[in-house]
Amino acid sequence: MPSFENKSSDLREEVNESDFFCLSLLWDLLSDDSKADTQIAECALTTLSGILKERACKKLRRLSLFRCFEKLQRNESVSQCINLAHYLLSNTYYAVKTDHPDSLSSVLAELDQKFSIIELIISDMENYHSKVKKILESEREYSKSNSALREKLLIGKYSYHVNFNNRFVFLEFMILNPCYLMELSEEHIERLWYICVLTPLFDYDQSYFLKWISPEKSQRMNESLVGIKKISFFFQEILSNKSKLDYENLTQAGFECFESHFKFFNRLENNFKIDNIDGKFKAINPRFHGKEQMWEMFLLCKNKAVRESIMDFIINCYLQPAAVINLEKDQIREEFLLKCMVLLNEAREKQDDEQLFKIVLILLKFFKKSQEEDDEKTSVSSNSKLIDLLFSLLPSAKPGIFYSLLNICLNNYSLYCENRKCEIDLGSPNGNTSRHQNRTKCLGKYF
Repeated sequence: MPSFENKSSDLREEVNESDFFCLSLLWDLLSDDSKADTQIAECALTTLSGILKERACKKLRRLSLFRCFEKLQRNESVSQCINLAHYLLSNTYYAVKTDHPDSLSSVLAELDQKFSIIELIISDMENYHSKVKKILESEREYSKSNSALREKLLIGKYSYHVNFNNRFVFLEFMILNPCYLMELSEEHIERLWYICVLTPLFDYDQSYFLKWISPEKSQRMNESLVGIKKISFFFQEILSNKSKLDYENLTQAGFECFESHFKFFNRLENNFKIDNIDGKFKAINPRFHGKEQMWEMFLLCKNKAVRESIMDFIINCYLQPAAVINLEKDQIREEFLLKCMVLLNEAREKQDDEQLFKIVLILLKFFKKSQEEDDEKTSVSSNSKLIDLLFSLLPSAKPGIFYSLLNICLNNYSLYCENRKCEIDLGSPNGNTSRHQNRTKCLGKYF
């Protein structure tokens, strides 16, 4: 049996391409360096695909696959070649794991051993990114938000948009193909992150990649493109790293990428239970990963809509413990309130009105949602130090946060009175009567 290194040359000896009418012409027409326009190149590609699909072209088909990957290796006519290879691999081989020479697993193993497919695709992506970057530098109207430039023919027969998408579609096909195992290495993930997230040529590129690499609701949870073995690295070294995911300028796609891998990672660590049908999650272990990162995102993010999404997610993490930890439910919520108290004190010491406003808003939303979901009333009054802190903030609160803060104080004041009725009526050796009178006096100023 011929070695993999000599396979393509052996096939050329067995198959004479000149015996196939117009075959070389079709290859010439679809190439980037031909004078044919995009429409004619596309027709040539479609015709060639149809010919190679025929049963009589079995050896020619295999030779053409090698030719596609050789061109990819040389960064020539890449979009056309990966489209042709994708079509042939998807439609002309048996999608099974066997040693049969016509099985997809055998063909992919053969190609991967010769070309190292994942490395080859990512190297080409880097090469394309570099070439386009140089071209865009001379474009007067270039900006990352200029979507019109993405539709221009910058290199080859297709627009930047088509070239960019085609590469990721092909890479995804290779990674998720069940017939032959191919995985992204940590280095591959870092390199993709660099060209698509840290140095994207267009805003769309970053958004597309962040959605592309995230586990989809329609996929099984074990089909993340990152791979189960790399999820810990991806979540802890990239998504939890502010130098690689910009929390301050976080986009909705960026947060959704973090959120999906937050759930995925904690599920693998048996911290979360996730319903594969509706995607709802509940904490099984209150000591789940990513807590500090959630709070940091919430405090740093400038985008109001994204910050709202982060706020909802934080609240859900603290309000949706699974039945198996119902005994720790109060402990989890107490942890949330204590965290808010620390951040409120921090904001007051730094005179950071922006942080103060954010914490007041999340507290307000937390109380509202907890009372909607529970039969029992959850209030800040369970933490006397925090309610004292909130009352103490009222006199100096600025108009922007005053009414939200007052709302929390009023709601929890009534619950406080209800919860401490006996102590208030009878007096308390612990000073609750005095505290109650001080709070009443404080609220009385505003009515």
